[in-house]
Amino acid sequence: MMKRLLVLVVAIGLSLAAAHYRFGDSAHAIGLITRDGGKVRHPIHLPAGEDAYTLILTATVIPPWRGSARVVVEGSPELGVSLHPSRPALNLGLRRRPRFEDGVYHDLRPGDRLALWVRLLPGRGERAEGRYSVNFYDVQRQDPVLEVPVILGDQAEASHGH
Repeated sequence: MMKRLLVLVVAIGLSLAAAHYRFGDSAHAIGLITRDGGKVRHPIHLPAGEDAYTLILTATVIPPWRGSARVVVEGSPELGVSLHPSRPALNLGLRRRPRFEDGVYHDLRPGDRLALWVRLLPGRGERAEGRYSVNFYDVQRQDPVLEVPVILGDQAEASHGH
């Protein structure tokens, strides 16, 4: 009994410590990467005027598409962007992990699952508002394989996006 209690206390302590170093999750989108342009369950709606936004995008590669995908955030006015692939704290080797470098996922294969943190930063003194999208493009064909709409403002004020 004492051993179980000790394990629980240590687990809670580690979780709280790790949460301090993790990005805040403003919104989450789930998508499918396909050769026909991909699919996303719903657009991301967030209130306008925040200092920063953090999105977590998860996606699965659907057959027959395979290849490399470049990730680009598009919209106006332009926002500062940083992309961070989610990595396990302890890699047990249970799942293949495609390499992510310079905004490109390399050698994606059917069945691969991705998790990507997208940090959007408006310029100093600028109000982030409007329609944006996080797009995944096939590196060889330059065709879209997934588009995740991001709406800042508009109907976002009434949304439960964050």
